[in-house]
Formats: sequence, C-alpha cells, structure tokens
Amino acid sequence: MRSYQEHFGGSGGRLRPSEDYLAYEIEQERDKITEAARRILQKEERMVRGKFTLQAVTKHHWSPTAQTFVFRAIYDTTTEENRRFSQATPTGELTMTVDSPPAQEFFELGKTYYLDFSKAE
Repeated sequence: MRSYQEHFGGSGGRLRPSEDYLAYEIEQERDKITEAARRILQKEERMVRGKFTLQAVTKHHWSPTAQTFVFRAIYDTTTEENRRFSQATPTGELTMTVDSPPAQEFFELGKTYYLDFSKAE
C-alpha cells in the first residue's frame, strides 16, 4: 500500500488536505474490502492456483489436429508474486493433449499461465 504522501503528494492543490486524506482513506478501505472478498471467494470455491509456463508443444502423427502441451511450475524469484508461487509449488508438471484448434491457439510456447484447481462436484 502506498502512503498518504506517496498517494497524494503531487495533487497540485486540486483538493484540500482534508479532502485528500478522505479520498486516501476511502481507497485504502476499498483495497481491504477487495482483498477480503477475494479471500472469501477463494475459500468458498476451495480453489488452488498454480503458475506454470508452457515449455513444450508436440504435434502427433496419429492426429492431424491433436497437440500435447507440457506446462512446468515456475521457479523464479525476480518478482514477489513469482517468489510466492515458487515457494508454494517449487516443482510441478501438467501434460495435456488438446484436440481443439481454438483452444490450441490460446496457448503460446514460453508464456506463463495460472492453473486453477477446484473440485468437480
């Protein structure tokens, strides 16, 4: 979270200090509510999220359209988000064969994707 000074330091006198502070407080509360809602939804859905990179795509001789995609868990500490995912899932692999050209077009080799897991009821 940004401090009050970082947030409104360059307001250029558009707002009076009391209005600046009120706007800052409202934004802080909105951020807290948004984060709480995200946690509640994730808890209700019982979802687990991983972050994986598409590292291999294989075409098959037995099908003109099927392709196999291999995703591996990221292990990267250059950003805070990647550090969290790397700590939670330091290794992992998902291999899936897809026989749907529109779905295949979605994936790009070398790109990173979130994988969301939830129980099928």
